Amino acid sequence: MARKLIVLLVSAGALAAPGAAGAAVKTRDWQQRAEHTEAVVRFERGVAATERHEIRRDASVALEDVLELPRTQLVTFDGSVRAAVARLEQQPGVAYAQPNYRYHALAPAPNDTHFGQLWGLGPTPGVGVLPAWDRSRGGGQLIAVVDTGVDLTHPDLLANLWTKPGQPGVHGHDFVDNDSDPDDFNLHGTHVAGTAAAVADNALGVAGVAPQAQIMAVRVLDSDGGGSTSSIASGIAFAANEGAGVINLSLGGPAGGGDAAMGDAIAHAAANGAVVVAAAGNDNSNNDAAPVSPCVLGNTNLICVAAVTSTGARAWFSNFGVTTVDLGAPGGDGEDPGPDILSAKPSWSSVFSESFETGIGAWSGTSNKLPWGQDNGGSDGVKSAADSVGVNYQNNTESTLEKTNPLNLAGRRGCRLQFDVRLGITDVDAEGNPFDFMGVGVLSSAGNIGLNLFGDTGTAFERVEMSISPLDGQIVTPTLRFHSDQIVVGDGGYVDNLHVDCRGQTYNDVVAGDDAAAGGSYTAISGTSMAAPHVAGVAALVRALDPGAPPSEVVQALKNGAQPAPGMAGVTVTGGVVDAVGAMDALLAVPNAPPPPPPPPSPPAKARFGSVSVNSRGVLTIRVFGNPGTSGVMTLRAKIVRPSPARLMRVARKSFRIGSTGRATVKPRLNRAALRQLRRTRRMRLRAKVVLKNAAGLTSTASARIRIRLRRR
Repeated sequence: MARKLIVLLVSAGALAAPGAAGAAVKTRDWQQRAEHTEAVVRFERGVAATERHEIRRDASVALEDVLELPRTQLVTFDGSVRAAVARLEQQPGVAYAQPNYRYHALAPAPNDTHFGQLWGLGPTPGVGVLPAWDRSRGGGQLIAVVDTGVDLTHPDLLANLWTKPGQPGVHGHDFVDNDSDPDDFNLHGTHVAGTAAAVADNALGVAGVAPQAQIMAVRVLDSDGGGSTSSIASGIAFAANEGAGVINLSLGGPAGGGDAAMGDAIAHAAANGAVVVAAAGNDNSNNDAAPVSPCVLGNTNLICVAAVTSTGARAWFSNFGVTTVDLGAPGGDGEDPGPDILSAKPSWSSVFSESFETGIGAWSGTSNKLPWGQDNGGSDGVKSAADSVGVNYQNNTESTLEKTNPLNLAGRRGCRLQFDVRLGITDVDAEGNPFDFMGVGVLSSAGNIGLNLFGDTGTAFERVEMSISPLDGQIVTPTLRFHSDQIVVGDGGYVDNLHVDCRGQTYNDVVAGDDAAAGGSYTAISGTSMAAPHVAGVAALVRALDPGAPPSEVVQALKNGAQPAPGMAGVTVTGGVVDAVGAMDALLAVPNAPPPPPPPPSPPAKARFGSVSVNSRGVLTIRVFGNPGTSGVMTLRAKIVRPSPARLMRVARKSFRIGSTGRATVKPRLNRAALRQLRRTRRMRLRAKVVLKNAAGLTSTASARIRIRLRRR
């Protein structure tokens, strides 16, 4: 379900809910509807064998096979199938003729244990993966998840993680901590990655839309899901430079349409051939009027995605826009009892847990008024810690409660603090700042991390979770604090079920809650952040069919192939939801642009001979002139008289390269037979041949007859 937040202020954050003439035609193996030179023909009753022979002759086809089906034959021919079928159907005695269509096994539902809960992969309003998988599963495609990172040891993602060439163990980059370890200390990026490209048919967990695509982990949002233009733009450029064909941005911020650096980063992705998919936002607002970036930037390689429910309705939280939001995709209902989007969740291990059921004896505190104590009302209906037990809080109060024995986080990574809170603190000044507040966090010698909370939750507890990962490896003290400086008094604050959990590597095939303490390796949440990776996965399926298609063409195919959905009509550009088969068909219906003409060939290599001399050892010195940088081979042949009979044979061969001055001095050496004859006769006629080859592979040949004379000493 949607996460509930008391206060959230970020500059850019994770968006999960609280054909030209002359063009070349695309061809793919799966698209071959029929055998190219074959047809099936069925004859009418009573047509004799001799008549069938005449029919085949008149239709210019030949008998290939006689089928088990009566009066039916397989014939072959030259030329197009359509023309051959037309010729056959014109013949008297033919009941019908047709192409010899091709069929193949249809993709069965995979054996992933929770596949039945992945309604987003089913038919409309899902993306329809099973018929699409008959054509493509995204093989050869790379999806960059530019997010909070990705769990790099999750068993449902591990096999699909991209590895940087020449750097084993490097699966992306972290632009938050500026290192090559983009692990996920949140949840968001792992969940997005699972929807886009989790491994399928491994008898485990979930399957991604493009289960044979690779996942590049690019961390640009911190452990609380916040990031900035600089880190996100760098992450987009990194992904594009490293070869990602699809970049998923399940994030957004209030920059509207004015973030030039973000737009430039997306344009850089386009120049490198990448499609960028962005979430529309979860403010239930019109993006046309109150734009959220980067979704509404004007790049032609960018597609903006709203969230639909399992019924095809617009999710209550999803942004919309008839000119700025392109289409919808499965994003969850966002409220009970509707189904949300199930995907992967990082592993967490518990470091500390406090339910306050047995009192606060493990805690110590100070207070100038009423101290913290144990209250009978807890989030589980039993006990909790309260700032003023049994009475309203008092003004001018400073009250703290600290765990007596600190926690040692040595060797821990990605730690998070989670607790349940009930508040009755409502008064604020004219600027909206609270007079009173309750603080929950951890203290350490390296710094403190916490939240100051206020508001009114009534009698209900709400879950709050935050990252304390900047203090990984430190000794920390969980601490509760209450501060009051007003005259008006109220109920105060209550805290229950306080946990500290850090990243682990222990996994199970269990669906659990979306917080670290809930366990489980899978969870269901909602948001346009969950909708975007459905579209990113479809983009990877489409690109696998036509890797050379430009990004703008892929984006247009995603739009043209959308299926109508009631919740998207009148509030998005297409009025529909993404559909994998529809997008494939739309892309393949558009001709590719003709390839650019080849560059003019390099001029051929040129060769000519210069002067020739020979020494007593049979080494010749021959100058050859040609284009600088060309390589060559010289071959010498001579008539050798012994042993008889006399015959023309190769007597020397030498490779060389023309230097920058346009010449080379080649020194081939005669073989023994030629050297003996030269020493005996003192003269010899040679046939010389030089073959030069330039960088373009073009060759030229020069030949000459030369005489050599061995001078007496």
